[in-house]
Amino acid sequence: MDKKQAQTLIKETFESTFDKGRFVSFVKNLLNDVEEATFMYKGNYIPDAYEQYINTLERIGKYTDGEHKIDILIAKLKKETSIERARTMQRNFVAWYLNGSRGGELKDAALVAFVAPNEEDWRFSLVKMDYRFEEGKKGRMRVKEEFTPARRWSFLVGVNENSHTAQSQLVDLVIDDERNPVLNQIEEAFNIEKVTKEFFEKYKDLFLRVKDALDELVKRDEKLRSDFKDKEVDTANFAKKLLGQIVFLYFLQKKGWFGVKKDEEWGTGSKRFFRDLFEGEVIPYKNFFNDVLEPLFYDALALDRSHIDHWNDHFQCKIPFLNGGLFDPINNYSWEKTVIDLPNDLFSNDRKDIKTGDIGNGILDIFDRYNFTVKEDEPLEKEVAVDPEMLGKVFENLLEVKDRKSKGTYYTPREIVHYMCQQSLINYLSTELEGKITKEDIETLIKYGEQVGENEATVEAKGRETDTYSYKLSESIRQNAELVDEKLASIKVCDPAIGSGAFPVGMMTEIVRARKTLSSYIKDSGRTLYNFKRDCIHNSLYGVDIDPSAVEIAKLRLWLSLVVDEDDIRQIKPLPNLDYKIMQGNSLLDEYGGVRLFDDKLISTVNFDKEKQISNLKEKQAELSSEYIRLHQADKLTRDKKQQIDEELKKINSQIKRLEQSGKKVEENASLFDIYSSAKKKSDELKRLHKEFFETTQKTKKDELKKQIERLEWDLIETTLREQNKSSELKKIEVLKKANIKPFFLWKLHFSDVFQENGGFDIVIANPPYNAELSDQERELYKNKFECVRTGRQDTAAIFVEVAKRIGNPDMQFSFILPFRLFSRKRNHGEFQIYTLNNFSILSILYLGSNVGFSANDEFMILVMSSRINYKNKINVAFKPALEELWDSRIFTKIDQSLLIEKREVNLNIARFDVDLLGKINNGCLSLETICHVKDGIVPFIREKLVKDKKADSRYVKFAGIAGRYHLSKYYFSCDDLWLCYDIKEAMRFIKDKVELRKVQLREREIFLHRKILTAQNSAILKGSIDENKIFVSNSLHSTYLRDEYENLFYLEYILALINSPAINYYHNSLRQKGTDLHPQILVSDLKKLPIKNISTQDQAPFKNLAEQILEITTTSKDYLQSSAKQAQVKEYEHQIDQMVYELYGLTKEEIKIVEGA
Repeated sequence: MDKKQAQTLIKETFESTFDKGRFVSFVKNLLNDVEEATFMYKGNYIPDAYEQYINTLERIGKYTDGEHKIDILIAKLKKETSIERARTMQRNFVAWYLNGSRGGELKDAALVAFVAPNEEDWRFSLVKMDYRFEEGKKGRMRVKEEFTPARRWSFLVGVNENSHTAQSQLVDLVIDDERNPVLNQIEEAFNIEKVTKEFFEKYKDLFLRVKDALDELVKRDEKLRSDFKDKEVDTANFAKKLLGQIVFLYFLQKKGWFGVKKDEEWGTGSKRFFRDLFEGEVIPYKNFFNDVLEPLFYDALALDRSHIDHWNDHFQCKIPFLNGGLFDPINNYSWEKTVIDLPNDLFSNDRKDIKTGDIGNGILDIFDRYNFTVKEDEPLEKEVAVDPEMLGKVFENLLEVKDRKSKGTYYTPREIVHYMCQQSLINYLSTELEGKITKEDIETLIKYGEQVGENEATVEAKGRETDTYSYKLSESIRQNAELVDEKLASIKVCDPAIGSGAFPVGMMTEIVRARKTLSSYIKDSGRTLYNFKRDCIHNSLYGVDIDPSAVEIAKLRLWLSLVVDEDDIRQIKPLPNLDYKIMQGNSLLDEYGGVRLFDDKLISTVNFDKEKQISNLKEKQAELSSEYIRLHQADKLTRDKKQQIDEELKKINSQIKRLEQSGKKVEENASLFDIYSSAKKKSDELKRLHKEFFETTQKTKKDELKKQIERLEWDLIETTLREQNKSSELKKIEVLKKANIKPFFLWKLHFSDVFQENGGFDIVIANPPYNAELSDQERELYKNKFECVRTGRQDTAAIFVEVAKRIGNPDMQFSFILPFRLFSRKRNHGEFQIYTLNNFSILSILYLGSNVGFSANDEFMILVMSSRINYKNKINVAFKPALEELWDSRIFTKIDQSLLIEKREVNLNIARFDVDLLGKINNGCLSLETICHVKDGIVPFIREKLVKDKKADSRYVKFAGIAGRYHLSKYYFSCDDLWLCYDIKEAMRFIKDKVELRKVQLREREIFLHRKILTAQNSAILKGSIDENKIFVSNSLHSTYLRDEYENLFYLEYILALINSPAINYYHNSLRQKGTDLHPQILVSDLKKLPIKNISTQDQAPFKNLAEQILEITTTSKDYLQSSAKQAQVKEYEHQIDQMVYELYGLTKEEIKIVEGA
């Protein structure tokens, strides 16, 4: 079959009402060799849990790829709505079928047509089982009795769908008549990532073309240019918002909400409404954007016409009122007074793509080609279409795109989002329900609750367990269902770097899914997905981002997620206002120009009891004094910290004096209380206004509420400034009042309800920006403000961790994606590691490596922690797990956090080692640093100028360390005849730049004049030899020589023997952090920690003698590297030394196996 025939077959099958004959023909061409083996399940053969949904299940054939068994099925559904809404049921039903329903025979996968009763809408799905096997009592392999998940991928097909995506994904398999596809190839044809990448590139091109067109209009239209300038309208953000508005409505037109006739119900409208608009079938127009889209967005969708059943005279149809702000003009530009005549062909045209043959590259042409599904992607359920989750990826990628040179940012893979959200929720519930429900039972609810939903509902409906149906969730979950539901409903979650909103949407998905599962045991009415989502958005989700376009995109994601579950066809509810839930600001700063903008004590509970007020102040005074003494004794009292404590103590003393003073007027005594009382009242009013604003739909009312909120917030800021005697700064800060981008964020003011009612957030989850460029002023500011970056490099990702600690409550659960270097580079981030170890219980660290979707140049990790400190905490550590293995507990090893605290660093590598064995090797030893100087080599920098083949004059010294010009292995070292000019003045002749000159590091001369051990820096294992010739070496070699006080107590040969031994290599590998995979390195800092047994020189002598015998062979034999006999003799001596080292450190046979196996 040629390509055109294959495309026609797919188009006729997938763009039509379901036809069994056509479907059978398609499958035979797809798989080539299908065995006809038919049967049908109906009536009593359908299990009770699925009986209300499934009419019949028919098998039309079987297929095997030699390794996997695949059945071809047709599942006829009983309800029209089930095709969209009962996706989990469909997947679980096929999973039941595959998992031994026919005589216990297991099938690997099925290709299934799920068909609605009217047969116009259907799904073509691949359902694949993820079996786990275990050995049974008789030694036979069997399926492990646990929740065996099925995964489903689906194409949306039928008369209302386009087959563009199906054609591009399936055509190659249909064309190939010779080779039968294997299951992996079939799965690849359902790969959603291909669609995501293609759609992003198309979307990005549309964005750039819209922006270019806007730039051209602004350039030539003075009135438009003036309006955009006055309203601070950026054309890039305008273009992003326009595309977001159109794509949002593309999802909704799938629901039939547009073009609804008078007196008809929602859902009966055109599912190609945008195309109808463009074709002029709704209203006539000259310019599509100016005459059609602007009135649609900013009038029809933005104004409430519920009093006339949403009828719109201009469009002569019903248009739903959406509210929320998505359809407010960006920055309130004057849409009615300005003319923005974007070219009509920007929206649709007949240009032909030579490569693909597609006609039209306008916005509507591109969007019409794709299938849009209103259902969110889930871990086990993916539709090969543009879904809200994919749209989130596209938005996230687009955030950094400003022009045609921009490549886009990287997005968070969906598997990682699912994992982090689930872990956060499990840890939160485990903490909140401690003593009532075990963590294992909570994990089952969160991970598998959706899989067993139908089962639990069936048992509840029957009123008892039967042989066929028994409860899958624990009794503790069932008995405490209302309590668990209450905790899920009241949770407070924040993403301080919200981006496109992936984590808030992910958290909402998990919360809603768990609450839906609990509905089997809670009989309250109104427990719908829509209500769960709206409650979650209202009560639980908060976010901040410095980028205003990110804030708008995150809101759009939440609105879209909510509106897709609106099922009330009589009355579509307006979208909530999210302006005070998802906000713009710099999460890292709560001050401006060095001025603190908000005193959170202003909104704490007012205490009018004078004596208690004084007592509280004195307690705070004592705490600060204790902190001062503790830091001073630990030699950690920095000048900045001292100044901060002094100022706070001064302030407290002043407040105490004011309260203690007698003889003052009552009004003066009460002034402090008056300030706090007034502020508290304003704070309470703020909370009330925020709640009212969330649900308000009338535009004038919304505008008035916004003004009231902003006025109250500004009053509290002014109070804070006066309290600091900074009233003069008000004018500077007042400029920011109307600014769209605020360079700070006042957490405890804007989200005051969270801090007053909950003590902070329950969960802080994010993929924060890392290594952002900072000005010198910002670096100094962050250094003084954040403990975790006081020294070393200031990575913004590290600062976000400390912000999370500050905004979380005492039991806060933390889940971040972070650069791995924060844990792998102690020199740069040691302060951060100590801060993390001392302020959190680290629950799990998953080292992801590079190329996981965030950046091609960095390594990343998932860090899951809790603010509740547990000194006996064990950290789960995983190294480079596959994304589909994140939920598998078998990928983890454990480390005691106390061990890392003791070492004052986060060394994950230690998880690969036997900690008891390491302790045994280290016991009773001196560190190498105690006995010896361990030094780096020279950095010549411009070696072509400073290194020569001949000694030119007395300034030149014998030199080694240039790659390819020396050889170092155990007990052997040789080098070419090279000479280095050991004179910094010579270097200055060639290097004028002072910064560059600093890179020339000659080190102290005496380092190289000693008899020393040379070890390699760039090496996977420790290997050393002794230099007797006073060679100066580069920084690719390390020099180790005895300290004066130990020269008579240790032989250098004894130390060399230990360094070259497997036992010490094993210990050293546990210390390694940097470059353990691609570029292994041995650092001076790690060498210094090597444990050297402190024994007498008499006991050292046998080691010394054997080492000397080896060195005699390697240094005096010119043919050593060519002589296999001499190398074999050396190997024998090395073996003898290794056995002596094992005995010296007291290793058992089992421990020796561990060392040598590593």
